[in-house]
Amino acid sequence: MNRLRHYSILFKLLGLPSQLFINSVRFTDSEIKEALCSLKSLNNKSWSDTLCRVKSLYQQLEDYEVLYPTHKEFPKSFYRLKQPPVFLTAVGNLQLLRHQMVTVVGSRRPLVPFVDWMNDHYVRFLKENDIVTVSGGAYGIDHLATQTALFCGRSSLVILPSGFHESYPRHTKKWLSDKSVLSLSEYFPKETVRKHHFMTRNRLLGIISPHLLMVQCSVKSGTMTTVNAALDSGVEVLVVPSFPNIIESHGNIQLLKDGAQVIATAEDLSLALGLFAPNPQCKNKENEIRNP
Repeated sequence: MNRLRHYSILFKLLGLPSQLFINSVRFTDSEIKEALCSLKSLNNKSWSDTLCRVKSLYQQLEDYEVLYPTHKEFPKSFYRLKQPPVFLTAVGNLQLLRHQMVTVVGSRRPLVPFVDWMNDHYVRFLKENDIVTVSGGAYGIDHLATQTALFCGRSSLVILPSGFHESYPRHTKKWLSDKSVLSLSEYFPKETVRKHHFMTRNRLLGIISPHLLMVQCSVKSGTMTTVNAALDSGVEVLVVPSFPNIIESHGNIQLLKDGAQVIATAEDLSLALGLFAPNPQCKNKENEIRNP
């Protein structure tokens, strides 16, 4: 296990694809060294320097779980990505990865009607269903989604665009010590956020759950990159309806025109996720009508 953890750090450090990691783990250490040195043009000195760097990073990761493509808790949905992560750091309860999830995304500057929708319908949905809420932790709808889950006594999974020591946004730092939150990152603990990290993180948000709920977004936005990643991966996109004259939610209108499922109420969301059970009294009445 420690050997695979060691190699996941090495492959991440060298920028090598996860498929190569999977194919390499069955070889001996000397065979892997020979292959990687040949691939990356490393001599003995540069190889030794790289291993020293791996050792240093390994020590930084003592307090974190490291997930790699052959790890039993590595999200299976990530295998469908063209470039699955070869390395993930995790803080929290890994069992949440086995629960039913719904990813919730939206604008960083949500309008009042959409915040009200979350405070009304999403709260009702969570009080009736034990579902893990996935978010990117960003300001706005993402942050509200995780806070709502915790308020309702549910769990949340947050995928960060930075390392845990440099948690971004800052409010995500408090979730690292919350037992109801599982935090994942594709970066080493001391890596600060970079502009391209958001796009990289969004591809994970878009595929980790079978359903993605888009609350509010404009046509050109970071939220839409997550939605497009979900659509490309076969994830079902669910959309809260909006009015055509609200420019900040034209993304909602466009997705609905393209055939996304309308989620107007908590009951709609339960039905979309296959969680809605018919009322037994209604079922008995149906039987009485059919068998008078």
